[in-house]
Amino acid sequence: METSVESVSKKKGRKAREERRVGAVDESKGKFIVSFRGQPETAKIINEALARANDKSFGRKVEFTDLVKILFRKINDRDIQKLQEMSLNRTQKIELMVRKYNETHGLNLSVQDYVLHKSREF
Repeated sequence: METSVESVSKKKGRKAREERRVGAVDESKGKFIVSFRGQPETAKIINEALARANDKSFGRKVEFTDLVKILFRKINDRDIQKLQEMSLNRTQKIELMVRKYNETHGLNLSVQDYVLHKSREF
């Protein structure tokens, strides 16, 4: 009589998401966690702003959320564009340049072809 034992391997850790929505915002999210670890300059700027806001003789303490509410109301389209550009790495910036060049000139160059094309201009 033979008995067979099947081993089932379980993956440890987080489960992969089936669908990842790029650029989608979960509007039901009411809690955000902000970490400034590794960004001492940013933490210093925020702490200085909060210290100035709380330099008063009476009233409740101005919290980080109060500061965020005011700052987000002042963000304009130019600021959003700058944030989007800041989120790109070097490779993505080059790909964006190639895409814009292709649209402008009606071409379909790859990144390598673009570099060769530009090197011939010099």
